[in-house]
Amino acid sequence: MAKLELKNIKKSFGDAHILKGIDLDINDGEFVVFVGPSGCGKSTLLRLIAGLEAPTDGKILIDDSDVTEKEPIDRQIAMVFQSYALYPHLNVYDNMGFALKLAKTSSEEIDKKVKEAAKILNIEHLLQRKPKDLSGGQRQRVAIGRAIVRNPKIFLFDEPLSNLDAALRNKMRYEFARIGEQLATTIIYVTHDQVEAMTLADKIVVLNGGLISQAGKPMELYNNPQNRFVAEFIGNPKMNFLDAVIENKAQIKLFEGQILPVSSNGKSGAKIEIGIRPENIIIDDKSLIRAHVKFVEKHGGVVFAYVESANSKDTINIQLSHDTNIEIGQEIGIRFDAKNCYIFDESGNRI
Repeated sequence: MAKLELKNIKKSFGDAHILKGIDLDINDGEFVVFVGPSGCGKSTLLRLIAGLEAPTDGKILIDDSDVTEKEPIDRQIAMVFQSYALYPHLNVYDNMGFALKLAKTSSEEIDKKVKEAAKILNIEHLLQRKPKDLSGGQRQRVAIGRAIVRNPKIFLFDEPLSNLDAALRNKMRYEFARIGEQLATTIIYVTHDQVEAMTLADKIVVLNGGLISQAGKPMELYNNPQNRFVAEFIGNPKMNFLDAVIENKAQIKLFEGQILPVSSNGKSGAKIEIGIRPENIIIDDKSLIRAHVKFVEKHGGVVFAYVESANSKDTINIQLSHDTNIEIGQEIGIRFDAKNCYIFDESGNRI
């Protein structure tokens, strides 16, 4: 296991500034997930930690030792890529032990480490198969096993589940959680899928535009987002947003005329946005906020209704119980309690 420190990490490719100053501490044994939209810099940051790229500025420390200029092989890090990159002519056993063989590890030690890793991954029965005879999930386990046998201080995973179908991704999320507990090793995992992040992480790091928007425990980010970007990105379905203005320090006013008793530090008359999660919206025909149902999505135990209001920039998503009677084209009233609202200024900062 190892502690990782990133100090003012910057990375540019010519005039393109990918990372603009990343400061982050990752504790020994922590499972940390980097999330964010395409182009936010999460995979670039992972490559810098691995030593596959050099930072333009800043320092990378592992257990208080500066590894910024060290080669990947000298960092005691193992990386599992999006593509499994298995040798097709070698069986599972030899794929997992290949790096140890190159390092001139004894046959007895290779056999011990490969079999131990195979037991952790439940692939002991696959050791004599070739990659072509494996499913996508099994190939992913072999790629992980190849990393485990090296006994690294830090594991790096770059979108390891993106090539799998939805059902297998769900299963492998559980597998990753189980493996993380068994290995008790520092893990850094990159994904664009915030469901994976919420499921797996001890700590989520949300990246946007080359900067950290917020870092913290999954439910901390869900319940207390510091800005609009995090509020919208964390949560599935995403948070809804409505335009409003500040009436005074104790009230805000939606454009439909509804007054909410919400305290804020903004100036009277300032334009703001109200964030409200789908599960906190209530159907109420007496409400001043009127909306038309555009689509109904049934998930068995839960129903999502997508509605449009004159005030909303986007479709509003409402989470309902499975027995709610609601139809496309229906006009409804919606309301929500002030205690469940998030307020954001015009710059997207929470107030």
